[in-house]
Amino acid sequence: MHACAQGVHDFLRAYFHYKSADWPDNRPYPLAAWSAEELAKMPTYYIMDLDQNMAETVASYMPDRKQVARCNWLSEEELQVYSSHLRKTRVSGWTELVSMRHI
Repeated sequence: MHACAQGVHDFLRAYFHYKSADWPDNRPYPLAAWSAEELAKMPTYYIMDLDQNMAETVASYMPDRKQVARCNWLSEEELQVYSSHLRKTRVSGWTELVSMRHI
């Protein structure tokens, strides 16, 4: 994550966009069963493709400038707090990153 091609800030922007209601294809629904066939329907931010890491997985979901400007739940300034802290501390765990208890 620290050395990803798109950089930490864009990685986080793409990740949060992909998981949010801002991503137009994000339409949650219950799975019919706990089977491989059903699990394969889940977005790749839950179950990544074998040949991609998380940064590669979310890169194609990076919102354009207009989408970023319309995002009222996570401004660029707010995201900058997280991305700059992550670059400085090199936090590795998601729970630690999301809770940011030490900011």
